[in-house]
Amino acid sequence: MVRGRYNAKLIGLGFSIVIATMILLAAISIYYLTNTRDVFSRVVSQHNVQLRVMSEFLRLARDRSLTVQHMLLVKDPFELDEHRMKMSEIAQEYLLLREELLDTELDKEEMKIVDEQNRQTNITGRMQNEVADLILNGQQEGAMEVFYDDVIPNQHKAMKLMGKFIALQHMHNSLEMRAISVNIDDDKKVMLILMIFGSVLSIVIASVVTIKINHEISNRSKIEGELEDRVEQRTEELTYIASHDILTTLPNRGVFNEQLQNSIYQAQRYQKCAALLFLDLDGFKNINDTYGHQTGDHALVEVSNRLKGVIRSSDILARVGGDEFTIILNNINRENEATSVCDKIIEAVNRPITWNNKRCQLGVSIGITFFINDHRDADLLLTEADDAMYAAKANGKNRYHISKHADREDNVLKFKAPS
Repeated sequence: MVRGRYNAKLIGLGFSIVIATMILLAAISIYYLTNTRDVFSRVVSQHNVQLRVMSEFLRLARDRSLTVQHMLLVKDPFELDEHRMKMSEIAQEYLLLREELLDTELDKEEMKIVDEQNRQTNITGRMQNEVADLILNGQQEGAMEVFYDDVIPNQHKAMKLMGKFIALQHMHNSLEMRAISVNIDDDKKVMLILMIFGSVLSIVIASVVTIKINHEISNRSKIEGELEDRVEQRTEELTYIASHDILTTLPNRGVFNEQLQNSIYQAQRYQKCAALLFLDLDGFKNINDTYGHQTGDHALVEVSNRLKGVIRSSDILARVGGDEFTIILNNINRENEATSVCDKIIEAVNRPITWNNKRCQLGVSIGITFFINDHRDADLLLTEADDAMYAAKANGKNRYHISKHADREDNVLKFKAPS
């Protein structure tokens, strides 16, 4: 009887030891898993903040550069003041984001890149302010020289450092993920010990924790993918905005100047004649004043669509001002090839435009100049076409006028011998 009680006590002690061991192992496992989750959550949260802030730095850098670039294209003092205020707002937003970044845990290498990026950003910011001051003081040429020679190269340096920081974060993320994976493997070993003791509870805990960790990892990968997609999409949007007119989606003045220079080169090299048309809408101001700017914007979009339907796919159409458009007619041989296009343009623009029960009527004055291999540059050709357009307006509007510089004989465009 005593032996039986002793055996019972021994068995009870054995079971107690097994249960205590299982509880201890479960407690250790839970501690490791909880610690791993907390470390992972902290790392994910910190890296998310750092990547978001640096991506916002990239966006602000592009927005500020685009704002300065817009200042180079406008002359209205009120619009210039608005752009200058926007530059200041972007600078303030940058300072707030930098404080948020410095509140995170940065190692020496990360801090070095952040300090170097901030120094380069400050240099770029001072140069951008210098460009803005030159523009406001009417020194447009000096502003453009500083912008293209100093601002853009320095901004590229700052953005390169931002990209370097993001790349470093991705590398750190990879290392952290490896460390976390090792911890997860160790936790699985502990869970395996619990399974040997036959603890169903341990299996449940292991399964739940593994699912949560895999879910965290999946969410992290998804967040990184979405962030990269957004950065790429924003970059494409900024590139498009910088080269196109937002309202009509036509190429802007900068792109058109490049296309005109290319057409001049092609005309000189292959002895192909081309025509430059400068269009100014007649009666557009009256539409804005009478019906409002929304109606005016709709009219501009409608006119641009009609112009696209008149010209060939090989021709170039751009919006270079409020109600000013330019067209390059490539590879023409006779004057009437250009004038017939002008007749079609006038007919298309003259058709009434109806929008929101409002009926609008527009005309168009067109200046024409031709170029072959006479070595005139783009600025001179634009000036000639612009002068011819004003001559058309002076002659009664809603018509075209050919520049006196056009070299033609019996409607056939003649090649000039290179000087």
